[in-house]
Amino acid sequence: MDKMSKCLHLDYPVIVLAHPGTLREKTFLIRVADISSSGLWFRSDANLTQGTPTQVVFQLRHGPEKRTLKVKFAGRVVRSDPGGFSIAFEHP
Repeated sequence: MDKMSKCLHLDYPVIVLAHPGTLREKTFLIRVADISSSGLWFRSDANLTQGTPTQVVFQLRHGPEKRTLKVKFAGRVVRSDPGGFSIAFEHP
């Protein structure tokens, strides 16, 4: 396995918007279980079906003043199982 395909295991809270910018938009606060260069895996009871467009928002604290930096990624649900789902990042 090359370095780019390895996963980083974590337990970090993120905001996941399903169907962002539409009338169907729903917001979830979920903890990331794994992250790689291609996407994210979440352990969750949220039932997002394969193909659902998403936006993932990380809120990171940085610097001596602990300022909040929001980092957003567009993605799509590529796998949905009981107890979790995964999102692949969409690259422009």
